[in-house]
Amino acid sequence: MSRPPFPAVVLAGGLSRRMGANKAEVLLAGKPLLAHVLARLGPQAEEIAINSNDPCDSMGYARIADPQPDRPGPLAGIAAAMTFAETRASHVLTVPVDSPFIPKDLGRRLGAALETLHAAAATGHAPAPHQAIAIASSSNRLHPVIAFWPTSLRHELVSWLAEGKSRKVMDFLEGRSIVTVEFPPFETPSGSFDPFFNVNTPQDLAAAEAFLATGS
Repeated sequence: MSRPPFPAVVLAGGLSRRMGANKAEVLLAGKPLLAHVLARLGPQAEEIAINSNDPCDSMGYARIADPQPDRPGPLAGIAAAMTFAETRASHVLTVPVDSPFIPKDLGRRLGAALETLHAAAATGHAPAPHQAIAIASSSNRLHPVIAFWPTSLRHELVSWLAEGKSRKVMDFLEGRSIVTVEFPPFETPSGSFDPFFNVNTPQDLAAAEAFLATGS
């Protein structure tokens, strides 16, 4: 499997209905959300692409669209990520554009979890994982679009979408080999803050601004 550095894709193909504007370009502390994600992701990844279905400032990175025109949701972005990465590496990291505080060791820890899983299988201490996926978690809650995906799943995922099956990421994951990695919250003077906090609404944007103001 891939060892860091690895390819990564920022998922920015959503409709941003609750925000009322393209989330990739929404300003947080004077910088687009996409810039915040790239600042944390850039040192972790060998190559980055932006999954977006609309013209946007991709900040010099390749822009890749969903494989289907009707915006099937994050699964389509993940399929696009697999297509982008399949000739480059065995796995690809995906993160959403509305999570501007992703941990700086996200890719390393997800990759290490898969390495541990494969090592245990090699020594007979665990079943051999089949196309295992490493998924981030915080406060014991899964974040299925923040994950390290085997690119060998691309054909299966593209077929899943083409056949009109469920567009929910958790439905696609059902019955698959998954390893979860728990990430601790950031501690601030005002209390704990989720590292995978989503900026979906103007109210969320205000909360993100407040977090940055703590200097954490």
